[in-house]
Amino acid sequence: MASDEDSLVLCDSLVVEEVKGDSMITGDENVDSLPAPGEESLLYNGQKGYYLTEPENMTRKSFVISGEQNVDSLISPKEETGGDSFGNSRWMSNLPSHLTKISLNRLAIPGSHNSGAYSLNPTTPMSPDKSKLIKTFGNCNKQFVINWSLCQSMTITEQLNHGVRYFDMRPGFIDYEDDFFFVHGVHGVLIRDLLHQMRQFLDFNPREVILVDFNHFHSFDEIRHKRLVEMIHKVFDSLLVPRDIFDDVTFTLSDLWRMDKRVILSYKHEETCSKHNAFWFSRECVNSPWFNTNNISTLKHRLNELHRNPDKKKFNVYQAILTARKSTIALRPTSTLRQSLVRQCNNGINEWLDGIFAQCKQGFNIVMCDFVCEDGCVEKILRLNKLIGKQIN
Repeated sequence: MASDEDSLVLCDSLVVEEVKGDSMITGDENVDSLPAPGEESLLYNGQKGYYLTEPENMTRKSFVISGEQNVDSLISPKEETGGDSFGNSRWMSNLPSHLTKISLNRLAIPGSHNSGAYSLNPTTPMSPDKSKLIKTFGNCNKQFVINWSLCQSMTITEQLNHGVRYFDMRPGFIDYEDDFFFVHGVHGVLIRDLLHQMRQFLDFNPREVILVDFNHFHSFDEIRHKRLVEMIHKVFDSLLVPRDIFDDVTFTLSDLWRMDKRVILSYKHEETCSKHNAFWFSRECVNSPWFNTNNISTLKHRLNELHRNPDKKKFNVYQAILTARKSTIALRPTSTLRQSLVRQCNNGINEWLDGIFAQCKQGFNIVMCDFVCEDGCVEKILRLNKLIGKQIN
């Protein structure tokens, strides 16, 4: 046992045996499957952490501790804190029972745009779909490309703990690495690492459900689709929701909990989906129009149009994002997507969400944002579910 000087008490009973600088401690598991107290544990993301201990006859629990986060600020995942990431980590589990019996495509669900674009590597090749302007600047300075390509600031684990449940996945393949990486502008995090973060979270949160949407493929052929499918199956295995049980995606949380199916896998390659029962063809299950605008008023107008005409048999993704024009990038080559567009966009989207709530409008589904865990977006999206509760009660 660590000395009193090395330990910190959490929630009156939990004690940290040891926490090192950049360690990560995650989750909530059956005590029999945890390492011994203080034993070092290698996690999916490659970081080392130490599990927590507590008095006998109580279940051991653990929390995400990353970077230089102050351990004193941690709270129990069961506590509701509104804007706190741990308060949102089990928001599906904590929904009123009547909301677990309505279709998932009627719940308000936070989503992240370019979910894996929180870390990009300047030494990797540029995305093959980039414009000539971006390639011209990028060949001289890869950091320029990264500045305009980073769309999130938090890892998948952190996004999940903040309440994000929809993930926009864009895999690419690097020949000399012989592996799959997330792509936006340049390549970044290994796809397998992103998937392992999701699986680990689900193992520790057995009533949370996620939608993983593979909708862009870079440098792919049939062999690479096959390899990626094998990787996805290996990570998620029996948690994948099969297509042969449901006619469409109007199933409920209760339906999925009953079968212990908690990963809805959308995949934008029809031939692959025809061969794999647990892969839902994107065009048949997800309605996600891209509005391609850099004007916040136009964006709000288009989002409201989607609300008036949703596809009731699909998940409806409200792409609450602004898209940079070539002229914007050319005039601000030293700026970033966050500085030039996202702050303005998220402030406008928060105003839009406040207006929706004030008017008691219902029927919104997945709201997808850049830097979704910042600016209070997640909390305002989740708050819309209170309107559904009013309708049912």
